[in-house]
Amino acid sequence: DGDGLAADEGADAARQEVAGQGCDEGRNLQAVDGSALEQAQAIKGSNKLIFVSYGSRELENRRGGNPAEDIKALREAGFNAHFYVSENTAHEWQSWRRSLHEFAQLLFK
Repeated sequence: DGDGLAADEGADAARQEVAGQGCDEGRNLQAVDGSALEQAQAIKGSNKLIFVSYGSRELENRRGGNPAEDIKALREAGFNAHFYVSENTAHEWQSWRRSLHEFAQLLFK
């Protein structure tokens, strides 16, 4: 029915808003305008797992923010959130391969 479609569109908008305020923009979820975690709560039911991964060299030269703190804030908000660091890699194939391996183990538990 039309109400279900509107609810889905609202959840998609909230998802995009929260995703746009992620680590890459150097913002901490606790420091964003007070509604970020509230918006995240709106999408909690449709997200079973949040997985964030980096190559360790990416973290050495990040533009700001702290992804580990963001994951901690998500966990405190009740999300099933995981953070993985691929040692001695940057934004490259080896990081992605290792991250997929870690993610798949969580996904198919």
